[in-house]
This record gives sequence, C-alpha cells and structure tokens, in this order.
Amino acid sequence: GFLGSLARSTRRNTRAAVAPPFEPGARQRVVARATRAARRTLLLDYDGTLRELVEHPSLARPTPEILELLAGLAALPATEVHIVSGRAATELEAWFGQLSVALCAEHGYQVRPANGSWMTPGEVDLSWLPRIERLFRRVSAEVSGTHVERKPAGVAWHYRQAEPEYVEWRGRELLVHVEQLLSGVPAEVLRGHRVIEVRARGVNKGAYVRTLFPDSKRRDHFVLSAGDDTTDADVTAAVPAGSVVLHVGQVIEGARAAGVREQYGVASPAGVRQFLRELSVSVSADGAAPAG
Repeated sequence: GFLGSLARSTRRNTRAAVAPPFEPGARQRVVARATRAARRTLLLDYDGTLRELVEHPSLARPTPEILELLAGLAALPATEVHIVSGRAATELEAWFGQLSVALCAEHGYQVRPANGSWMTPGEVDLSWLPRIERLFRRVSAEVSGTHVERKPAGVAWHYRQAEPEYVEWRGRELLVHVEQLLSGVPAEVLRGHRVIEVRARGVNKGAYVRTLFPDSKRRDHFVLSAGDDTTDADVTAAVPAGSVVLHVGQVIEGARAAGVREQYGVASPAGVRQFLRELSVSVSADGAAPAG
C-alpha cells in the first residue's frame, strides 16, 4: 500500500537488501569475534529491536529481562553500550538512566554519555514544528486509533491501532499536506512501523554514530549495530568498515554502508536478546579464564 511504500519514496539513494538469516554458525563466529576483540561497541535500537512492538508506544517499558541484559553488557570489560532511539530523552532517562549505557534520544537530537549529562549537540530550526503538530492533531482527532507524539525536535503520528484501509487513505491525504507545509523548510519525513514522523533535517541516528568513530576504527575493535526500520538505515550507513549489522526482519532498507560485510536478518527482538546473552556469557567467561 501507499504507506507501506513511504519508506522507499521518502528516502533517496537507498536500496533494499535481503540479509541472510543469522544462523547458529554465523552467530558463533560473531560471538567469537566479539570475545577476542580488544574493545566492543554495541549500537542498539529499542522499539522493535530490543523490545517487541506494542499497540501503544507508552506500553513498551523495558522488561526486567531487558534491563538485566543491558546491565550485564555494560558491565563487560572494554564494552560500550549505546541505546540509539527515536524516543524522547525523558523516556530513555526514566527507563535506562540508572544503567551505565549511553543514550541517544530523538534520533540524535539529545544525547547522554554513559553516567553523564544530557546535551543537545547542535542548533536546529524548529519554526515549522507548530504547523505540522497542528495538522497531525487535527487528523488524529478525525481518525480513531491514531495519536500524536510531540517531541522536542519533531512530531509523530502513530496509527498502529487504526483501521487499515481508512488510515491508508487519510495517510495519503496527510502526506500531501505535509509536503506542502514543508516546502523549502529544514525538516524531513520518515516512517517507522505504522508511524509517520517529521523531524529536523540533519538530526539522525547516523550523525550520532559518526561522532563515535571520527577516525573509523581499529581492526581489534568490534562494532555491532541492531535495528529494525528505515531510521536505522542511517546507522548502517554510518558504522565503520568491518562492523556487523543485525536487522530484525529480512529486509534492510537503505543498507548501503561501504565496508560492512556482515549483515544478518534476525527474526524477532527475542532473537536479538538471545544473541546478546550469548555474547555477554562468552565475553564474561573469557575475562574470567585464568591466564596462560
């Protein structure tokens, strides 16, 4: 349908790639690489990647299993964990603020180093935001099963609970209006899972990831990213050569990162969590092994 194709029509110069499944042999090889590495950096999306998608985003609080998993990963030697999300800083702080993990909120509009303070990396023009929010709220009031989420640097229209055929038609109409309002404006449209979002141009997850690797990376530095939708394609494009990319589902939109040789499809967030547990156990056992 129209909304289903929006990701392709609103992102230029991208291509869809089918990732091979993350089978046991490949998982073992990646775990072994991570265990041998001198340093590890894990770049993890949240919704649809670490946590299953739910009908309303507010219901997606991290489970005790997820919190325990992240705490264990963050406690590994020479290991950095980054939650790279489109969610607002207030939510990420409430959910993960007690963990020693770095937080990237609103696709990079606000960031917090592990055990650090929140900061806004750059100035952006948000003069367009009230107009788009008014439009979204007007449509949401007319379409049951939809709601609007206002963020500091953007606004999202969620339609997971809406009637599919009707929301398809209204979504097409909404996007025409959005394009008219955004003509010549420093903002862009993106689509996640049953959500249309407008954000400031230049604010994306990839920009955040590039700040972590200004000079690429050493061969003994293991870098892994995991995501599930088009916003995570920015991460795929930004990770340094030699990184491993996991995509929840088989299709990676915009997977065009030069030098990324290992990209795998994982069936579900449960599969991502299982792999991360295996990695954590292996690195912990290696660190505890007696020398010699």
